[in-house]
Amino acid sequence: MTKKFFTLFFLLSFSSILFGFSVNAEDITEKAFLSNEDLVPTNLLLESEYELIDENGNTLTFENEKDYELYKEHILNKNDRIDINATKKVLVSSVRKNNLWVGYHSATPKWLKTSSYTLTKGNSYSTSGSYTYSGIKLNLGFTYKTSVTTKILANASKYSRLGVWGDFTFSKYKVTVTLGGKPYTYYVAEKKRHNHYIKTKYK
Repeated sequence: MTKKFFTLFFLLSFSSILFGFSVNAEDITEKAFLSNEDLVPTNLLLESEYELIDENGNTLTFENEKDYELYKEHILNKNDRIDINATKKVLVSSVRKNNLWVGYHSATPKWLKTSSYTLTKGNSYSTSGSYTYSGIKLNLGFTYKTSVTTKILANASKYSRLGVWGDFTFSKYKVTVTLGGKPYTYYVAEKKRHNHYIKTKYK
């Protein structure tokens, strides 16, 4: 009897360490999916070398290095040679995409048949993906932590993974600045994420 009890205790403890979750059911919240209210963003994953985050938290992506450097000189460094009064920013196009696929969740690197997935409070998770808007490739990836330990339900008869979707607004701007008396034009794409969802995706 003692041997059986020890073996069961060892297996439960090992499972807890291996999968990073507690076996205490009282600490786990069951949900069909997670959204913004369940997640604590930590940072955006900037994959493009011509990408940065502005003062409003929006991600800006530039077509090339020249445009990227001009923006940094124009906005970030407040170059005196640039005539701010002559700067023009014109919206070229804008679109909102709801429930847009981002990518697979870092907690599920493989397809499995399981009844649920458990995401532990305080652990960092991530996803990566991209979307091309008006000729500019935008990174959609981000990292986050869950505010509570959560179990996301799945159909154990099917192969599944956790997937990430989001609601975004994409905008493209034409910006003309006057530098040293000469006009320069560049294009920049702006991405704003309104919400994101973590749900079970089936094969």
